[in-house]
Amino acid sequence: MGFVFEIVGLISDLLGLSFRERLPRLRVRRALQRAVNRSIAKALNTSGGGPGAVPALRSLLAGLREDEFIDDYGNLILRDSLARRLGDTAPESFAGADPARFVRALREALLDEVGLQGGTGGALQHLHDRIQDARKSYLGPGDSGDIDFTGSGFALPVSDDAVLGREEAIADLLDHCRTAAGATVIWIHGEAGSGKTTLAVELARRLDERDGLAVPFVRLRASSRELGGGAFRDTDAHRPLADLLRRYDVVGADRLPEAELRAQWKTVVRRRDVQAIVLDDALDIGQVEPFLPGDGRCVVIVSSRVAPPGLLAHRVAIPALPIETVLRHLAGLGDGDADRIDGLIRGIAATPLAIPLIRFLDGRPEPEFGNLLEVAGAGDFEAAAHRFAVERLDADARRSLGLLAGQPGFRLTAEVLAALDRTDVDTAAARLETLTELGLLKTGSDGAYGFHDRTYLHIEAELDRYASASQRRTARLRLLRRQCDYALAVHACFDDAQGRRSRLPSSDLRLNADEARHWLTMERRNLIDALNYHREHAEPDTPTVLADLCLLIGPSLLRIGYTRDAELFLRAAVALAVELDDRLHEAEARRALGGRVLRMSDQYAEAETELAKAVELYAALGDGEGEAAARGGLGHIARLREDWDAATRHLEEAREGYSALGLDRGEAECLLGLAEIAMVRDAPAFEESFELYRQAGRLFQDHHDMRGVAESCWGRAEVARLRGELETAVRLYDAALDLARASHDQLVEADTRRGLGDLAAAEGDDAEALEHFEAAVELYRRILDHVGTADALAGKGETLLRLGRSEEAAAALGSAEELYSGIGNSHADRIRRLLRDHGLAGSEATDGRWRRFKRKDTHARG
Repeated sequence: MGFVFEIVGLISDLLGLSFRERLPRLRVRRALQRAVNRSIAKALNTSGGGPGAVPALRSLLAGLREDEFIDDYGNLILRDSLARRLGDTAPESFAGADPARFVRALREALLDEVGLQGGTGGALQHLHDRIQDARKSYLGPGDSGDIDFTGSGFALPVSDDAVLGREEAIADLLDHCRTAAGATVIWIHGEAGSGKTTLAVELARRLDERDGLAVPFVRLRASSRELGGGAFRDTDAHRPLADLLRRYDVVGADRLPEAELRAQWKTVVRRRDVQAIVLDDALDIGQVEPFLPGDGRCVVIVSSRVAPPGLLAHRVAIPALPIETVLRHLAGLGDGDADRIDGLIRGIAATPLAIPLIRFLDGRPEPEFGNLLEVAGAGDFEAAAHRFAVERLDADARRSLGLLAGQPGFRLTAEVLAALDRTDVDTAAARLETLTELGLLKTGSDGAYGFHDRTYLHIEAELDRYASASQRRTARLRLLRRQCDYALAVHACFDDAQGRRSRLPSSDLRLNADEARHWLTMERRNLIDALNYHREHAEPDTPTVLADLCLLIGPSLLRIGYTRDAELFLRAAVALAVELDDRLHEAEARRALGGRVLRMSDQYAEAETELAKAVELYAALGDGEGEAAARGGLGHIARLREDWDAATRHLEEAREGYSALGLDRGEAECLLGLAEIAMVRDAPAFEESFELYRQAGRLFQDHHDMRGVAESCWGRAEVARLRGELETAVRLYDAALDLARASHDQLVEADTRRGLGDLAAAEGDDAEALEHFEAAVELYRRILDHVGTADALAGKGETLLRLGRSEEAAAALGSAEELYSGIGNSHADRIRRLLRDHGLAGSEATDGRWRRFKRKDTHARG
């Protein structure tokens, strides 16, 4: 028989087929199709459907694959897969069964069938085992109680208006959610201004145990508004998803590939017990798919102007208000007729523009009704309400409205309007309140405002009636300059110049570190919108201001963990400098890009290229300070590559340049690099290293640079620990930790927590060591330091081995080995040996292509 199979295999190979490889896949495919056919019949029987639906459903579910049950990251996604496959199915195709109930029954039946066929060693055994492993990870209580989106960009919008006339609809939706066991998609659709968002937010508040504090609210389209023609860009939903995951402490989310972002969200849903999420103003199913929760118990509430194509969801249509309804109510209004007014408000489903309009009409004389009816002659009540509201504006408010509509950002604040309209913040705040009371703006979750889409389209269609093109252009430039002022103030708090004096004037603003972080976090999307708009519309005088803004914002974003956005701004700064033929600006931008962003993301070759170009530019300009700064950057890159000779040469040249110019802080940065080289090279010179760190600390202290002093303390603590002076090490680590937190330097904080972990391990306190290593892992991941992450994971894994927790140790050490191997770090070999010595599964032995690469803790852990 074996000979027969050899002949069949040979023939199959000659035909271009790999029979022996394809046979298992064919068996799985056939087994899945059998499971589908049986499950359809079971689900129809459970949900009350007739047999007439079987052929159509079999066709829709034909070819169901393993990866539609569970993804590569171990998340169950069958519910999402069925929702997509059956999304366009007409209700009658279910032959009397309720679609939502049928899908729930089908999912359970499919999982049961896989268990029956795979639990006994059949073709579906591998799929069954993976599903069982995934289900085990779902056990245990959620921990969403520590999440509070108040004051963030993801908080539910606050409104003083109750949801009038929608109690019955909300009750029906709550019943549906209970029936679905909290796992469903609710798609609320209707025209702009019909009250979709209001209904979605109220439902979310009632679903959440904490009145909506833990429910994220994601704006999918508001941030993509494009001026000109009322067009909207398709927003990449993965960007707000990455920002949301950061709020759930998923470190480095802005650098994750799209598939991993989706998987991380599904993991967050089940582990953090996310009960609901609101996706506002979705363009299409493509924007919603990344937020589908897999098999997590999460209600996805979508508001959109279109019905959901291609997704099975509970649909709620909010009808447009018939003009006849308005006319009928208005014709009978009398002074103080509260019942009639309340009825009209319920009829229009909380339309933002119409509510203040009807309130204004309460008690007004009949001629005003007639005027409104004339305006509404075309039958478009929304347009009539909008015009009525605009006609009540004075000249200042009308101009402010036009200037707000003519700038690129979506997040509107009193500071933004004050810059646009050249007024004070209090006056701007009062105007925003007036525009909101009239229904022309809506309040955001963080004290900001935004346009209703329908309102914006009305205004955009006739912008010149509000503010001329020249006024809008001048206002945009004023706003850009004000943003640059704030960027200077932020930069002053997060000074990342490595000793380089800024050529830009100082700002009249003064912010502390917390204020700077808050402003940059909240305004980040506005700044990106401004960058995109002004790059596309090269208006007079803006390129120079924009170039300065990009150079300031990039390093500051890096300091608070937005690595991808930092790279975006610094690459734009380089491009703008080339276009402007500003060689000094180009050199500054290349130095920041190579010396910080690319260095942090371990792109050493590209970092060296950028820094080498910066050195050439500075040398041609005769800028000794800039050349020293760029050479210092090259020294730090060489240090990370363990090219000690090149690193020492570059850093000594940079130090000499700084010293000749009398720039102590630049010299101090070089001393830090030289101190670390003395500590970690093959023949460490601990005395020399300690003294260099001490000298650097004194120079930093002279300039009140807490970040530099923190790094000096950390370096001396490392040396003391390696020399066995543990009491000194503890004192210096504690000082470094306090200073790092005060200066918001997550890198030094991470290094310090890792050092404290090594120290606790040396003292035999493995529980404390584990706590420090885990904290270090999270911090390193947050700033995307892969080498640091690997070092902390290695320390965590070795600590877990000593505690006898072999399975957890294997996971930590395996992750460390993967990171080390990915960047060519010689510690990968050490981790593989450690895994083999303890009988744990490790990677195959590496070949000789990996470079030798020791880190600071080599001497502590061997």
